[in-house]
Parts: sequence; structure tokens; C-alpha cells
Amino acid sequence: MVQTLYSENFCENLSLYSIQAIVLSTRVAHNLDQSNLNATLVGAAIRIAHNLGLHKIESDPKICTDAREVWFRAIEIEVGRRCWNQLVIQDYFQIPFTGTYVIHPWHYTTTLPINCHDEDMVMREEETPTINSYPRTLSHIASLMPRLMDGLGPAAAPYTLTDVARHVAKSDQDMSMIMRQVPRFLRVQTDETGSFPWLPAARHSLALSAADKIIMIHRPILYHSFQLPALARTRTTCVAAAMTIFRAYEYISKELTIPIWTHSAFCVTAAMVIGLELLFRESHVDDEAQRLRAAMTTAAKRLRSQKSDVIAERGASLIDTVLGVEEDLVIKVMRLTRSGDQSLKSTQRDTVNNMIADNTIMAKFLALSPVIESSFSLDTVGFQVDDWLGDATEWFRDDEPGFLSNFNMVYPYTSVD
Repeated sequence: MVQTLYSENFCENLSLYSIQAIVLSTRVAHNLDQSNLNATLVGAAIRIAHNLGLHKIESDPKICTDAREVWFRAIEIEVGRRCWNQLVIQDYFQIPFTGTYVIHPWHYTTTLPINCHDEDMVMREEETPTINSYPRTLSHIASLMPRLMDGLGPAAAPYTLTDVARHVAKSDQDMSMIMRQVPRFLRVQTDETGSFPWLPAARHSLALSAADKIIMIHRPILYHSFQLPALARTRTTCVAAAMTIFRAYEYISKELTIPIWTHSAFCVTAAMVIGLELLFRESHVDDEAQRLRAAMTTAAKRLRSQKSDVIAERGASLIDTVLGVEEDLVIKVMRLTRSGDQSLKSTQRDTVNNMIADNTIMAKFLALSPVIESSFSLDTVGFQVDDWLGDATEWFRDDEPGFLSNFNMVYPYTSVD
């Protein structure tokens, strides 16, 4: 594809077909370890779309299917909307990883693709399943990401933990509202499933995506939620969301649904969360710890079964690394607590923080999965734990701040049954 684009001089000979090719290539680029190339091409596609005017497509209030010219014009408009919508989704869903976005919400007026069937282009109600139901829902979720990013403050002077936690709480509520408005057939099994065989796969893919975005919303305070009791709701929410990802991925794997790169990527996210839960939890031998390990082991097995999927391969290696590190941690903490005066909890916390700070976990991961991109990291969001703890001493002392009690635990609103 890339050779064809360059042979046709796609950066000068602007075409909607080039945008479509780049958007579609995202489906396989990450699995083939071409994430950086894909990100660059998507950036080029966005600028091509700007030059073609896809960001300001005027809405036709009424589509007439009688006149041939008008019919083709309607198709052209709808294809433009769909291409632009995919660029918006891909740009915004990269925000938690790049810390940037290209498409500013204020700078485009193109509306969402209409909820219609391709054969008649007649607009349906939201509760009617169509080929556009799923991407329209993803677009609503994606719209949260720029606001989430901007609410963390400028890169050179990020906001305090208090302000960040307040913003996360508000974003959590916004996500909850969006999930409540998702069409019912994308949340639970309905009578429409027989008429639309793709619905079960779409529903479980949405469960994966929504749970991942919940974790992304809480990501700025996620690492600290395992150490600060006042952020326990973030910890509980993200662990539950991670388990939702594992359950949905298990269903998709069992049903032999064709996997896409996001499924594997979301499993990596879930593995990071459950890994932190295993490392920071006080008991490593209770039923809950065993349940978490079993979920990780099952996910690793499923990931290994994927062919030609670099993300899945690394995800399985990451899970093996985390489970091995937990075993080492238990032994190390037991030795330290016997030889010193520190409590078990503080010793464990300090040990985990040191293992992450000195890249011990990363080194173990590299030993299992040596060929990785230079941009890959076991990210704890770049915050210095000691600095955050200093900022939090006053309002974290006894109980959670009032605004944190408004978390709605949005993950149950997407069914994986």
C-alpha cells in the first residue's frame, strides 16, 4: 500500500482514495509492528482531508433517491463523512499515548455519518441497528479524549493532583452519560441479533473499547490509586474495567471472531492494570489474587494463539513478566520485613516503586520480548510518586475528597454476557 501511495505521489495528487487506504491500513499496521509508520500516514491523511474540505462537509437536510445526480452526491457526502469520522476517532484514541491531538474539536463542522443502511441511505432512529451504529458510538466516546487531555493542564505546567483528580471525576461522569445513551442492542443481547449477525461481535468489541477508555480516563491518577486510599475508587473502577476486557476478549476468541489490533492492545492495557493490582495488593494468596492470576494466564494463552500479531505476542510476554515479578516480590518483601522495622505494606510499596523506577520490570520484559519499538515503555504516566504524595498530604489524610464520591463506576453499563 505504501509503495502504491508514493508511486502515485499521494501527498501532491490529493485523493479520497488515499485517505481510505490509510484509514483501512490501521486495521493491520499495528499487528505488523508498523505503528510509527501508521501514525505518520494518519497525520498526512488528516492534512489531505483538510485540503479536500472533509472537515467542513455541509449537511443535506433531506436525501432524495429519485434523481440520479442527487443520489450520487448523497453517497459522496456520506463517504466523506465516514472517512472524516474515522480520522477523528483514530486521532483522539491516540491521545492517551501521544499526549497530543491534531484535529481540534472547534475546527471542523462535519457531522457524524447518518444512521442508515447503504442500500437506501434513509436515516433511521438510533435504536435501529445499521452499519454506522458502531462507528457513531465510538465517535461519541472519542469526543471525550480532547477534553480529558486539555483538562490536565499545559505540558510545561501540569495541574496539581487535586485538580487532575477532580477533572478525572468529571470525565468519568461524562463517560457514564455516553454509555447510558448507547443503543440498547450494543449493550445487551436483543431480538435484533438474528437479523444482524455482526451484532454480538460489535457488542463485545464495544465492551472492550469502552472498558479501555474508562482506564484511559483514570490513567493520570491510576498508578497512585494503588498507593493512596483516597483514590480507591479509581483502583476499583480500573480493575473491574480490566476484567471486563479479559472477559470480552475471551468471548471473541472462543467465537472465532476475526481479531483486530485493538482487541490485543486493550488486553495489554488490562494486563498492566491487573499487574499493578497484583503487585500492590496486601494478600497474594487469597481467592481474589488467584482469580486475577487465572484471568491473566487465560488472556496470555489466548494472545499467544494469535498469528501475525506483534501486539498479542508482546502482551503475552508482558503477562508472563508481571506474574514472575509478583513471585519475586513476595519473596523479597518477606526477607525485608524480617530484617527491618518497616511494615509489610510500606515495604511492598517501596519495593514496587523501586522496581519500576530502576526499570527492573522493563528489563525482565525485554528478556522475554527483546524486539520492541524504541517508543515502547511500561508507563506510569511520568509522574514522580514522591512529588504527588507531597501534593496530596492534606486532602488525602483521612478520607476521599467529596467530589470523588461522585464516581459512577461506568463499566457495568457495557454488557459482556
